[in-house]
Amino acid sequence: MDKYLVINRLSDFTAGLCVNLRPEGEGLTLQEKGGIARGCVYLPRLDAGQRDFAWTRLKMGVDDFEGVVRISAFATDNDILPEAGVPVGEYLRDPYVAPATKASAVDGLYARSFVGATDVLLDLRGRYLYLKVELVVMGGEAPVLRWVQVRLSGDHMLEYLPAVYARSDKDGFLYRFLSLFDTQIKDLEERIEHFEENLDFDKQGGELLRYLAGWVGVEDPQASDEALREALRTAVSDYERAQTPEGIKRQVQRWTGVRPLLVEHFQVEPMQRKGGDAALYVRLFGTQENRFHLLMPESCFASRQAAQDFMDRLKELLPANVQAELVLLKKSVYLDAHSYLGVNTVISGHTGAAIDRKVAIQYDTVIGGNLN
Repeated sequence: MDKYLVINRLSDFTAGLCVNLRPEGEGLTLQEKGGIARGCVYLPRLDAGQRDFAWTRLKMGVDDFEGVVRISAFATDNDILPEAGVPVGEYLRDPYVAPATKASAVDGLYARSFVGATDVLLDLRGRYLYLKVELVVMGGEAPVLRWVQVRLSGDHMLEYLPAVYARSDKDGFLYRFLSLFDTQIKDLEERIEHFEENLDFDKQGGELLRYLAGWVGVEDPQASDEALREALRTAVSDYERAQTPEGIKRQVQRWTGVRPLLVEHFQVEPMQRKGGDAALYVRLFGTQENRFHLLMPESCFASRQAAQDFMDRLKELLPANVQAELVLLKKSVYLDAHSYLGVNTVISGHTGAAIDRKVAIQYDTVIGGNLN
């Protein structure tokens, strides 16, 4: 298995020199937005710990964008900059030197360049490796440079050939040719090694997360990634309660953020047969045994169309021959047919009537009448 030196934190990126780039999460993006823009970062040096080290593969993570990415590099066993008398990395961090002066002093060192590639064969030797990444945007959204990694150790396909080929062709044409296939095989091995992470919905997002959700029947095109993850965590219990009142209420709460009141026919049937307000209960809840009512605040839906779309989705959850009716409750200060304490009604406390702005009528105040 290959080992890499990785730069993937903001503190790592900013340890170098950033020009026209700003932080974006743990990565870097262009300061300017829209139109043509350019920025670059001179990354801090990478130390292999041994002289004449062979730097081979470099990979970089950057968002797709409309523009060009360019990687420049150089490697050396002695990175002292003669003009400054200090290592290149220290010179790039010198707060008393202007960024433009630093860039012009070291740009000539970055002799090896790759344009438009994010996975390259460096073919450089030296203990220290310096990298420069440039982003040029022609328009549209600015990309985010998220990580850079350079191969530090691992075997190569050439090492599996007879010794006569390995000794005579070290770092030659055959080595570079086999590196193409070596890269593909190593990437495939890495994907196999970490395949279980592809099945972890807490680490996935976007289309892959929706694909995983489809495996267990959780399909909601309108749901956010976090909502899908929450649904996946309870998928087993949701399946056990599917098409039950509790399961329906849980799904409605997931869609709207509000837990509804669910009234079934058997709950109101005794009051329809024996209650003093039988006619009212019949008018409110009907007499169909296969129909239930969902009572929800009117504020759950932005429009009538949104409520209708909700009901269309709800029909897909219901058992055969079961119907649902949505009752939208309005906030009221008076009691009407559909008034439910704690849902859409407010009971006010006692407020004393005022004679003027200074004197209030209290419980023990008597107006008029005979005191004898």
